[in-house]
Parts: sequence; structure tokens; C-alpha cells
Amino acid sequence: MFLKNKWAACATTALLAISISSPTLFAKNSVSGKQYLDSIQNIVSHTLKKVSPSVVYMEIASNKGGKSGTITLNGLILDQKGHIATLYFKESNISEITVWLGEQEYQAKIVKSDRINGLTFLKINNDDKTSPVKFADTSKLTSGQFILGISATSKNMGFEPVVNLGTLKAVVEGAHDYVLINGFSANHTADIPAYGMPLINLDGEVFAWSQGRTLGLIDNTAKAIEKFLKLKDKKAKDDEEEPWIGVSY
Repeated sequence: MFLKNKWAACATTALLAISISSPTLFAKNSVSGKQYLDSIQNIVSHTLKKVSPSVVYMEIASNKGGKSGTITLNGLILDQKGHIATLYFKESNISEITVWLGEQEYQAKIVKSDRINGLTFLKINNDDKTSPVKFADTSKLTSGQFILGISATSKNMGFEPVVNLGTLKAVVEGAHDYVLINGFSANHTADIPAYGMPLINLDGEVFAWSQGRTLGLIDNTAKAIEKFLKLKDKKAKDDEEEPWIGVSY
């Protein structure tokens, strides 16, 4: 899938090697170099501002085998109706789910746990306008492209989102498609969770997310989410009161 970008990747590596070995060459072009870096910084800042409202911080209180604990992870806002997607967990092991939209705290309910596609659908009752996440066309991924990883954070971090900038190393296709990245790691902490962290292209579209040990492509997940939202919309329409003429008793 990425053979066609082999020479581009080699050229990029060579360019980096020249910049390290010949700093004077780039010193003469420091203005254009700074402009280039400023443009990257502006794109990262713009994408972070665009996508971070779609990523929420979550705490899940679990009780399994008589042992209780708290799991922190990211969730993705799906629509204006309060639906959120996150990694799969068994519903019977969960006692409480707390979600933060910015500093606003909500209690979430599980709508559906989808073990096959590895995700859980949640619902919060919110009056605030939300920003649904957008999904990328993963067939357009190219080796070496810039990518971002965005995580929501806890109260200890002021609920400020954090961003990682890196590049896509490769897409590994198989029974479970996943991606390899350069530039940052997906280390998990309670305050900056990696679980459920979306990976995003510079257009602000999610193409993968952290599943713990791997960074899984979002293809099947996005299809499952689209199907879920269509079913929820259909059910909402079916539940609406239909006009009628007649009598009732």
C-alpha cells in the first residue's frame, strides 16, 4: 500500500540528514524555514481547536470479581443528541460512568456494548451544543503523513486537551488492521488517558484510535457507529406521535 511512497520517504530522510549535517545551509534560509515551522504550528493549533471539543474525558467505576476500581479513557462525541462512543467494556462490570464536556460533568448510561466491533455506546442528557467527530477515508492514508493524537485530560490537568504530533509509519493489514506511528507513544496515565485516544489527520478527521496495546484503524468502528446512529434516528422517528383523525376511549 505504501511502496509508491518509498522514494518520498527516502527523500524526506535525506533532507533531514542534510539539515543535521549542514546547518549553515539551512541558516541561509532561516526565514523560509521559520515560516514552514510556523505553518505547521498553525495547522496543529487549528486542528486541535477544531477536534478537541469532540473528545471527552471519562471515568468508569468498575466492580469485577469483588474488586472495585476506576478506569479513565477518552470518548468520541457522535451527534447532537448526547451519544458517545468509547472502547468496549462489559456492561455488567460497570457501576457508574462520568463524562466531562470541558468542565461540565455528566452521568452517562450505556446504550449498547458491541463486543464484535470493540466499542461501547453511551448517552448523556445535555443541553449544550456538541461537536460530533468526523471520520476519515482510510484508503487515502499515506506513509510519512503528519498525524495528531489528541487526548482529553482530568481535572488535575484543568481538562485541557493535549496533542501529540507525529507521522504515520505504516498501515498493517490483517485480521485486525492497525497502524504504526513515529514521533509519540500512547502511554496511558489516569490524568492523560491513552485508551480511546483518536488519531487524526490534518483535516481533523479520525482514522484510528488507541485500543491499549495497538492503534486500531477506525474502518469497522465507523461503519458500526453509522449503523447505530441510523437505527437510533429511525427509532426516534417511529416513537414520534403520528397525526390522526377519530376518537379514543
